[in-house]
Amino acid sequence: MGFTPRSFRLGAAALQAKLSGKPPGTECSLGGHQFQPMETYILKTLDEKSRVMLKLGNPLGVGERLAASYLKLAQNRLALLPKTERPSRTYERQLDVYRDDMQNDFSLPPGRH
Repeated sequence: MGFTPRSFRLGAAALQAKLSGKPPGTECSLGGHQFQPMETYILKTLDEKSRVMLKLGNPLGVGERLAASYLKLAQNRLALLPKTERPSRTYERQLDVYRDDMQNDFSLPPGRH
């Protein structure tokens, strides 16, 4: 391919150290794991679009968490709408009226087929 890929040693203990809020570099000393250098490399090497693709393409359920987050957001916004006048019900009523008008306007008078 013409280049040597960079590799980083990562592990669960280093991730736990990072998530617990320990100072940067602490996770590097846990068995030689390299979260800080990996994060720096990703931020300096990849543009925003590539970082999003990397994040969504990993097998750790990021896409599922993202979908769940947006589902919750949509549900919260839907809950703000008055329960008696949801937009979909209003649209359905308008479509019913329109459908009835169209059928009345284009129906044949009795006795004509």
